[in-house]
Parts: sequence; structure tokens; C-alpha cells
Amino acid sequence: MIRTLAALSLLPFTVHAGPYVEIGIAKADGGTCIEDRKDDGSIGCSTSPLGNLSVGYQWRGFTLSAEHWSSFQEKDRGLNLFAVKYRWEFGK
Repeated sequence: MIRTLAALSLLPFTVHAGPYVEIGIAKADGGTCIEDRKDDGSIGCSTSPLGNLSVGYQWRGFTLSAEHWSSFQEKDRGLNLFAVKYRWEFGK
């Protein structure tokens, strides 16, 4: 048992695994439209920056996450996503 632990401690662990929470902000490029109900009752495209909240688990480049994107300033329903991703990193 001690030999196994000693051998494992010598290996370079470059794999990061575990749960995470991520928050972010983004601005749409104008080619997309998230429907928004304005204060005057009209419906149009949101011009507000978008906020992102993501909760997931990452293991060996694979990620499973549940994400919510919505406008910061305006009253939209947002976009709820379940994502499966693989991340390829160059130079490793």
C-alpha cells in the first residue's frame, strides 16, 4: 500500500477533475436576438449584456454542465442549456 501511494505521488497529475461553478458576462454580436419584453409592453431584441451561470463537472477534458444565459437589465426568460463538451488544449 505504501509503495503504491509513493508511486502515485511521483506521477505528474495534469488532469483536473471535479465540480465547478462559473459566472460570466457577454455581449451579443448583433446577429442574434434574445426576445425581450420592454417596459412599455413592446417586444424586441435585448440590447443588454448577457449574464451566464454554469454549474457542472469536468473530467479529463470532458465537461457536463447546466447553464443559464439571460439579460442583466431587461426582463427576458433567458436560455437554459444542458451541455456536453470536450476541451482540446494545444501545447500540452
